Amino acid sequence: MVLRMLMTATWADVLWVLLLAQTLHAITFATHHTACIALISQHFSGRLRGRGQALYTVIAYGFPGVLGALLGGLVSERWGLQSVFVLSVLTSVVATMAAFKVWRLHEPV
Repeated sequence: MVLRMLMTATWADVLWVLLLAQTLHAITFATHHTACIALISQHFSGRLRGRGQALYTVIAYGFPGVLGALLGGLVSERWGLQSVFVLSVLTSVVATMAAFKVWRLHEPV
């Protein structure tokens, strides 16, 4: 995600870079979605699986999607569209550090 947002923020006018960034998007989205569905299956078994998936949809896409669209629009209006992708790079770095911290907690060296 960090690389994809950085590529988009820096070279949005280069077609082959955007195609590569979109390919990375497909890979990162598929990985994220697969991991989330696996966690839902682990924590919401049997008849509760549908409720877990509904909760996932609201938490992962619904609320953050609306909030991100609103904030992205405000940031874009104030500082330009490129700033939205730069901000995405920063949030992706924070998310990567958080994921690494969680991984370290579960897999001590």
